[in-house]
Amino acid sequence: MTTLEDTLKRAAYKIWDELEPVPNGSGIKIFEVREEALTTMALKELVRASCPEIDKILMIGSKTEKLTGYDFELAIGSKSKGKYVRFFIQAKTLKNKKISSKYEEIDFDQATTLSEFSKSQSSLGMYAFFNHLTENSLTLANHYNSATPFDKKSIGITIASAYSIRMLRSK
Repeated sequence: MTTLEDTLKRAAYKIWDELEPVPNGSGIKIFEVREEALTTMALKELVRASCPEIDKILMIGSKTEKLTGYDFELAIGSKSKGKYVRFFIQAKTLKNKKISSKYEEIDFDQATTLSEFSKSQSSLGMYAFFNHLTENSLTLANHYNSATPFDKKSIGITIASAYSIRMLRSK
């Protein structure tokens, strides 16, 4: 049986690999995969893993996103225990490949919309940041914040609460 941790890592690895820079040179020019496509790839990995703890995956369209602030819903839980956590998640891609890079495209009004919508649904608003960082493993390990041993490919997707993102505006 696939664990939830293994399932989430599988999606993170997919994003890490897809965002790996391709050297452009003579006869080669390849654009990065767009954010919506990365989201689709990550969600497909979650589905392929057949994790029994994932109850719902629902990607929404851009019209609904403008009203709610999220790209997809993820429900994790146990039918037998009757306990679930719903996440409404906004995906963002890191444009540069360094730890010090900033997510310039964060829309703080969207973060507020996401927080308020999630609260109205008794759930959590989150941001999923898609990454492929080019620093060496020692530097990455110094920034790794997980209960599990360091694994750089698992940084392919990092998570932050919409509330934390909103608080960045005040700094």
